[in-house]
Amino acid sequence: MLEEAELAVLRGHQQLYSRSLTKASNAINNWYDSSNTRIIALSQTLEELSQKNVDPELPDISRSLELLKARLAGRLDNGEAEKNGSNGEQGDAS
Repeated sequence: MLEEAELAVLRGHQQLYSRSLTKASNAINNWYDSSNTRIIALSQTLEELSQKNVDPELPDISRSLELLKARLAGRLDNGEAEKNGSNGEQGDAS
């Protein structure tokens, strides 16, 4: 059950995540002593985790990526021009 929740987090699958944590919580409540402090803490942790969103909406970074690629391409082009220019200067100095 907890392994399912872990996989759901990795896949960003909210419904599977919630369902897996609910199954784990039910199993703990049905099979273990609910007055035990460790069981209480585990139940609270599972409840807190079930409130987390594992599939958040991610921002669109495509424009930033395009600008970064253009900037890097410009640096590479300038680097080649500087190499060619410095070789030419050395030839002129001779």
